[in-house]
Amino acid sequence: MQNPAARFLIVLAALLLAACGEYASAEWPDLIEGFEYKPTEPTEPPPALEAAPAVLGPQEIAKAAAEGRARLQASNTEIAALMAEYEVALGRLEAQSGEAAERAWLSVQLALSRVSQAADGLSLLALDLRRAEAEAGRSGEVLRELLAEVEGRKAELDQVLAAERQRLEARRPG
Repeated sequence: MQNPAARFLIVLAALLLAACGEYASAEWPDLIEGFEYKPTEPTEPPPALEAAPAVLGPQEIAKAAAEGRARLQASNTEIAALMAEYEVALGRLEAQSGEAAERAWLSVQLALSRVSQAADGLSLLALDLRRAEAEAGRSGEVLRELLAEVEGRKAELDQVLAAERQRLEARRPG
């Protein structure tokens, strides 16, 4: 015995095909009818935008530079402390063997990750300085110099971190 739902689907499919057949013999509408093609004419490019006027005044620039300098100093202090912790953890790794060495290696890996996270603070500082430098306009020279210093420190730290990752991977136990 056939399933009643299958019979229903067959009848439904036949009705849909019949309905589609009606359109096959009919005349389809012409979408172009009533419209004329007009090619677009090239236009002149808009005039170059002038540099935005400075939003920050001398006092705001000095304040942004002082805050940036303080954040850089705080980051350098934090990174130095975390690097010291990393070196201590690395020294402990040297004295371990077996399963204790594996745990010590993970501890050193975490210490290096903390240094890397602290280094990300320099990236955030660079973003803030770029924003302030753009708002300062031409009078933001002190911000540009500080930004270059922050970016240089971040690049230097990235090289140190890459070297330490290689050094740590070479000492991986097991």
